[in-house]
Amino acid sequence: MLNRPPRLRAAVLVLFTFGSLSASLFGAASSDRQDQGHKHHHEDETPADAGGAPPADGKHGHAHDAQAGGISWYVTLHGDKGGNSVVGLSESGDVVEKVLGSAPDSVGSTKDLRGMAHLADGSLLVVNAFKNDTRLLRYGPTGADGVRPFIEVFAGYSAEADPALVHTYAVVVGADGTIYASDQDTNTVTRFGGVGSAEKGSPVPSPHSLQSLRLSPGVLIPARTVSPSGLVEVRGLLTMPDGTIAVADKGAHRVAIYDSSTGAITSVIADESRGLKSPIQLVLNEAQTKMYIGDNEAHCIFVVDLSTRAVTVFAGSGVCPDEPSALTIRGENLFVGDRKSKSILRFDLTTPGVGPQVWAKKLPDAPEFLLRASDG
Repeated sequence: MLNRPPRLRAAVLVLFTFGSLSASLFGAASSDRQDQGHKHHHEDETPADAGGAPPADGKHGHAHDAQAGGISWYVTLHGDKGGNSVVGLSESGDVVEKVLGSAPDSVGSTKDLRGMAHLADGSLLVVNAFKNDTRLLRYGPTGADGVRPFIEVFAGYSAEADPALVHTYAVVVGADGTIYASDQDTNTVTRFGGVGSAEKGSPVPSPHSLQSLRLSPGVLIPARTVSPSGLVEVRGLLTMPDGTIAVADKGAHRVAIYDSSTGAITSVIADESRGLKSPIQLVLNEAQTKMYIGDNEAHCIFVVDLSTRAVTVFAGSGVCPDEPSALTIRGENLFVGDRKSKSILRFDLTTPGVGPQVWAKKLPDAPEFLLRASDG
């Protein structure tokens, strides 16, 4: 140190000590403020990873295949007020409004959009479920703007040609391209020629074994009022790996398997004896070894081991939404709509009984069906 007078050295020492003490105090205060801000940020958040884009590792989905415009998912909403009630969701669950192009005036407005299904040519089938205006609407492949243009009314209610297609809920596609629809007001499952067939959109004649029942055109599985093995209150459908059709029958408190050619019941996969009360929607895991069943009266999600037919509760009351909807599986995630809170939750399939994370929140209306924007 330079040789300064004693009083000058003392002044320098005081200033140096004061500066160090101030830096220490203000630095600590700043650090406290940052810690408090960090703490409050997490307190206000939904659970960790609920709003962020899930990693593309299979555990939280596949983040690499988002459609144009940031749309990775389609969700149909309850939509009592009518209009286009299909919205897009990003990979992280954010709402992207525009998904479907407008239909011409000759087609009219849409209302009560419900089930959706990808077709082999890249087009999308969407159920318009409003009473006697029930129609299966077909939209083209996604454009550069992320919007699917309207193509045609693929099939629709007709008092003569197709009287069973009323208030349709779900729609699925068989391995051969045949379209199957569950019709709530007639409690039937109807089928139509696929997009690549000569009978495209036309009702497929009822099986020969059922012709004595004088069923309406297109009916594969009749109502219980017509056949003892028929349906009481039909809801969700699922195509099984062996080509059969799984049907959720809310009124019969069961999920049954039907032959897709003859319409005959082959087995009951789960029923009231296993705890089912009001099964609504069905989904298979990606390995196709387990079936998940959403039940609106039991307020839970059941899981069926398809090899043993063992039925257990995956998410019980208090963990599962009261009215589970929009069941979809992606990787090790089970997505479940919560109609009351207008949100979509995400369960980890590897941890049964563990509460979900909120994935998509503040939807415009209650979610009904959820589907990947691309069939892959």
